[in-house]
Amino acid sequence: SDVCSSDPYEGYLCALLDRRSRVRSFTNPSEPVNLYKIFVPLAVLVDGKTLPKAGILELGAESTRALITGSAGSGKTMMMRHLLIQCVALTDKTPVYIELRQIKGREFDLLAEVRRALSDGGLVVDEGYVTLALNKGHFCLLLDGYDEMTLSLRKRLASELEAFVATYPKNWFLITSRPD
Repeated sequence: SDVCSSDPYEGYLCALLDRRSRVRSFTNPSEPVNLYKIFVPLAVLVDGKTLPKAGILELGAESTRALITGSAGSGKTMMMRHLLIQCVALTDKTPVYIELRQIKGREFDLLAEVRRALSDGGLVVDEGYVTLALNKGHFCLLLDGYDEMTLSLRKRLASELEAFVATYPKNWFLITSRPD
């Protein structure tokens, strides 16, 4: 919209919400619908504690690093989109949504993927800016579909993610995967 296009950051958030808040349903796969027309809140188990209808604030209060696991079709991606929407509405973090399945066969590093996700949403920033924002803890990285990457890329991402989290601990990191 015109309101969103006047400011690059607002434009990024609007584009991200527009892209991630609508989903295709089984009943009408050709017409995307608002996520909340079909979303069912999930309970999340964190360190033996159940968070009923978990949201971004509840998860963030327990841990700023979370691995959300579930079987195929259990709602992990829907949950991630719900968390993204709540991140925009309820926190001061800038959400960065990365579909890990899109990385198949491509050389990557997390810093480049963060910049690519921002750029794809219309927020073009240089590496220095992203590094500064990461150092200050401005981001919530939502990494969806770890299990959909090739095994070699999963191993590399796991190793890189450990180093990334250690380097930029003030950010929030949410990852989805199947239990394996």
